[in-house]
Amino acid sequence: MPAPKPAPKQDIARLVHDLKTPLSAMKTASDLIAQEPLSDQQHHHLNTLQKAIGSLEELTGIILQTHTEPETHQTGKHPIEPEARPLLDQLTYIVDLFSPQAESSGHTLTHRWSRDAMSAYQTHSDELQRILAVLVDNAILYSNTGTITLSAHIKFSNHEPNIVVTLKDAGPGLSSEQASHLDAAPTPKRKADGHGLGLWSARHLACENGGDLRLITNSEHEASFELILPIQEVEKSRQQAPASQNITRSALSGSVLVVDDNEPNRELLAAIFSSFGLMVRTADSGKQALKMQEETPSDLIFLDLNMPEMNGAETLTRMQTNGYARAKACFAITASIAPEDRPALFKQGFTQILEKPINPSALYSLLESTLHSNG
Repeated sequence: MPAPKPAPKQDIARLVHDLKTPLSAMKTASDLIAQEPLSDQQHHHLNTLQKAIGSLEELTGIILQTHTEPETHQTGKHPIEPEARPLLDQLTYIVDLFSPQAESSGHTLTHRWSRDAMSAYQTHSDELQRILAVLVDNAILYSNTGTITLSAHIKFSNHEPNIVVTLKDAGPGLSSEQASHLDAAPTPKRKADGHGLGLWSARHLACENGGDLRLITNSEHEASFELILPIQEVEKSRQQAPASQNITRSALSGSVLVVDDNEPNRELLAAIFSSFGLMVRTADSGKQALKMQEETPSDLIFLDLNMPEMNGAETLTRMQTNGYARAKACFAITASIAPEDRPALFKQGFTQILEKPINPSALYSLLESTLHSNG
């Protein structure tokens, strides 16, 4: 008599156990290697390997708890939540993980992003790494020999930050059948070419986390994917200011008008914007700002909400009435604001509300996104 088939939960628990055993052996082996004399390059590769092992151990733990303990609220146990990590760490991990594989396959894996912008934001789960791992691995396995480029920037949608990651390879593009895998789960027959399950699961994971994955270019010379995922700003107390101050930013192009009755605040913002490569003008009142914007419109306007005679909201209204608000974006600056007051400011025309003190890294990524999306 055949043995009874194990329940699905038992299957998953057994699979996770089978995965944890070699992972534990790999971790022990990597720890032993770390004790030996190694070159800087070998240390770098070993560190990448240890991070990969750690990610897999974390993932197996989540799978085990998710599928075998659904009644966590009854048992008193709390679901495992991955540690929040800056976007820069996650993007760098993917590049480090796949660069040797790309090189051995005749590809060149390059990347473009602002280090301080990616350091200013984080995710609380590993969906970014998991999706990019699928895309980069597919590009290495199935694209023509050439350059694979990962680029990333921050984009605000409905006043909330998102990371936008683009992957471009050297072709030959996807067939219509392969491209359709993004929208429908692959059948066993369609998995044969290697694209099916990976692409579908990657897009499904993106959508499940409030984002999306799209094929935006598809030709014999180039295939491009665009990934969009919601993110969170890193708490200011956790950011490493000295490190970010040493990071070289790409110069932005545009002009800024800073309106604030407090001179130190104006000078501080002017210094920050100048360091970004922007042309800066300052005004100490709404009245002066109106005149300056009428004579020479700026691309971006920063208005302090709490000014005497004419506050920031009133200044923006006057600009709109007189036709002076021709900027690409208008930002409100305030020391504090009640949540119920924010919708009215957005409805009035403010692009974003920035609370003091303003984080330079987050501000740079905001301006980079605004100028990028507007031209």
